[in-house]
Amino acid sequence: MIGEQMAVQTSDMIRSYIESTKLPFFIKGVLSEEEAVKCADLGAKAIIVSHHHGRLPYAVPPMMVLPGIKKALEGRDVKIIVDCGISSGADVYKCLALGADAAAVGRSMLPSLEEGGIEGMTKFLTGVNNELRFVMSCTGFSKISEIDDSCLQMS
Repeated sequence: MIGEQMAVQTSDMIRSYIESTKLPFFIKGVLSEEEAVKCADLGAKAIIVSHHHGRLPYAVPPMMVLPGIKKALEGRDVKIIVDCGISSGADVYKCLALGADAAAVGRSMLPSLEEGGIEGMTKFLTGVNNELRFVMSCTGFSKISEIDDSCLQMS
């Protein structure tokens, strides 16, 4: 055990959490189309496609299941965020191209924060942003909202 007690959260439990607040409710750890639809049905406003940065070492990589999740949620007002191993603008680009609304850098920013504080974080995030802009310019996209999978090799 890593130090945290984890327990299964039932649909009734999750629904009660969502209904207990007026804030938008996000659910992290979604790794299948079925889970994504269940989260939407329960009232989640966003899901985070994540295997908790390797804490579930047997789990499927988030970007592998992202296209199916995006398709399963078509027509629903649920945002899709991806995390786990996002450390560059190219990673963010791939997430957006595969259907995410956003990408979370999570742990990849910690070394910059520890070494340089606010200045380190500013440098890290500026670098991610600049690389994303570069990849977009190389693939012909001028707006983030226009990015799709047309420039990715899918097998």
